[in-house]
Amino acid sequence: MKTSAEIRVLLKNKEQVEAVLRALAHEEDFKKRSISNIIKNGNEIVIKVESEDVVSLRASLNAYLRDIQVIEGIEKELD
Repeated sequence: MKTSAEIRVLLKNKEQVEAVLRALAHEEDFKKRSISNIIKNGNEIVIKVESEDVVSLRASLNAYLRDIQVIEGIEKELD
């Protein structure tokens, strides 16, 4: 069964977008059971993940969400 999901993250400015893109870039290298793409759209980042099974889709999404959670925590500390 082919599965897919999309995460959209709205950021404050272009500098933050670039920093988050650099932080998330390493996740795209793990292309074993799922394929992911990160797209910049203004102040928004769109993460698209496709997989052949739900387990690998969930694992990929969890990895991205953990990274985003860390970035969000750092951002709150800097404010």
